[in-house]
Amino acid sequence: MMFTPGALWRGYEQSWEHGLPANLGHDLHALVGWNAPLALYFTAKRTAFVIEIQCPETKEEQANLWKMGQAARQRRLDEEVRPHLAELNQRLGNALARNIKMEHPSCAALAGPGLARRRFPAVFREADADADGLVQLASLRAKGPGVFELDGLLLFAHPYFRRALSRMNTLNSPFLRAFQESAMPGCLRKIRLDPDMVGLPETYQETIELAYWRGPLFQDDLAAIPKAVTQYTASEADRMINGISMTEFRWNELGERSFECEELRDTETLGAGVDRFGCRYVHTMLNAEGRPDHADGAIRMYNEEAMLARLGKDIARAGKKTKYTKLWRVDGELPIPLWKELLAHYYRDNPQVGEYLGGDRDPVPMKEEKPEKETVVRSELPRILDEADGTHVTTFLKRAQGAPSTEPQVSLLAWDHVQCGSELHSFYEADAIEIVKELRAAELTVVLPADAARVDWRDGVFNFPSVLHDGPNSGASAARTLAACRDMFARWRDDGFDIAVTVTSGIRLGDLEIWTSCAGRLGPVIAWLDHPAAKLPDDPAGMLEWCNRAQGALRELFPAVTTAPGIDEVSEIIRRSGALRFRRMFIRPGEWEQKGSGTDLGIIARPQLSEAKDIIDGDYRPMIAMDIMHSVCRHCGQEYADCPCMAVDGGEKITDGRIFSLVWGRPAKSRS
Repeated sequence: MMFTPGALWRGYEQSWEHGLPANLGHDLHALVGWNAPLALYFTAKRTAFVIEIQCPETKEEQANLWKMGQAARQRRLDEEVRPHLAELNQRLGNALARNIKMEHPSCAALAGPGLARRRFPAVFREADADADGLVQLASLRAKGPGVFELDGLLLFAHPYFRRALSRMNTLNSPFLRAFQESAMPGCLRKIRLDPDMVGLPETYQETIELAYWRGPLFQDDLAAIPKAVTQYTASEADRMINGISMTEFRWNELGERSFECEELRDTETLGAGVDRFGCRYVHTMLNAEGRPDHADGAIRMYNEEAMLARLGKDIARAGKKTKYTKLWRVDGELPIPLWKELLAHYYRDNPQVGEYLGGDRDPVPMKEEKPEKETVVRSELPRILDEADGTHVTTFLKRAQGAPSTEPQVSLLAWDHVQCGSELHSFYEADAIEIVKELRAAELTVVLPADAARVDWRDGVFNFPSVLHDGPNSGASAARTLAACRDMFARWRDDGFDIAVTVTSGIRLGDLEIWTSCAGRLGPVIAWLDHPAAKLPDDPAGMLEWCNRAQGALRELFPAVTTAPGIDEVSEIIRRSGALRFRRMFIRPGEWEQKGSGTDLGIIARPQLSEAKDIIDGDYRPMIAMDIMHSVCRHCGQEYADCPCMAVDGGEKITDGRIFSLVWGRPAKSRS
């Protein structure tokens, strides 16, 4: 399923600060980690919402994760339901009672014992009069799959239509849509309703689950289906994700021919309470022509003792000594493909049913792993974009820290760190000082990161430090910074450099920071920075439209880009901050040592480097990463970082430095 960039921004905007629970198999009871949104990631081919999944490794982390999940659920109820409590209370009137709680089943809702039954007694009198406790589907007005509108409120299909049989989870929309909307001439359809929950129609939005489940494709044939009792043992993945142990199928040839199917579990159904194993069950009768003329679905509920006993017997010998809750029923002749479709969708997340019924399932394509030649460094080579990749762009939000500046201010942030011996140092790229000088010449206050080293890499990569623009007209200050970067990159390009660059720029708007980051070769990045879409809006409300414009601009600028980067490629470039940074590959300390000092610095390569001969013979070379401790301007003779002169005036001469490390890099023309 594809979303517009603006729609993805809405999702990011709603979740960036707190993150989202990571649930196994879309079951909100199965909290296994935390989704930390990083950014929206734009290329000419596609926009992606990038998240980092964080999983607990200790009991303390697991306990903290549970607290975070509870807080996230309460936050959602407070944001989506609480503002509508007064309206819900008014429409419910005398049906309200104690023990009412907020719920969010794709809308603002309230739930409590017998709430829907008290508000709509006529509907539930019909259910009480039915032998199975069901209501005719034709008497209900559908608002969505399993959602029905009546007298300014919403009724819902029974919670047993939800994963883990829980109101916290979504309804089985694939089944309910097919059950409600498929043409069934002459058939009587019935459904069980939730007696305890009602919702507000104006707030309803059908939930979209990003899960691969479309059901098998079926033929109009029953002859190929096995007729004996058949057991399909679940895969390890189905056991872990969905708690399925096996699925059993049985044809009864005595008297009127019938069919049974039951899914068996080896883990509890958490939404049904403690020591409860809710198993989906289907029963079908066939007419003399061998076509289904009755079908119904139910939940068979076991406790642990009964579940163990049931797992020890097949469906023909197990009997029916369980608590049985019928959920739906169809009376009348059903087309065989539709009957198969209903069964397959009723058993959502269980592919065994479709396989048994002869479905032709379209498998999810798996990524083909291509073996690579391994050397001491081959597996560590960084991902660097080529000219043909165009420009990659991200945008992300941060909560502003401290009081806003009353004057225009530009701050270089030291988000990057490098290991020097046993110490970890923050740093910024040496050539960033050229941009600092241009901004100072424009009478902007520029704040450099305290105690950060100024490092000259000369490895064919330039990661411009993240720059935050604060104070009045922060958007105009950001535009000036990007223009200065663009002009410097253009000079490099015109001088014949082949460099991969990243630029990360943010503006402060109140207590919020809006950031954008771009990455690519000089030509594509210059083209992006020249485009009006590179400028962020001056109001967070404009970000939705900006996202759509940014995607359109990249497609316009780079029409030859036909593929989108995969997860591995994206994770190589994006950082946890949301910024794009080309990763550097450090040569292991044991493979080199420093010689000399001051201005007479060099390295001694050890024998291990000879093992990387295929790299050295190719594009990459060992490059020195130097901390520029002092340098003088060739034009005016002052300390270069403090004087107003630019590189075009003569550049700088390094007078003192130290080697941070050795990195593998592509040689670029010297800029000294």
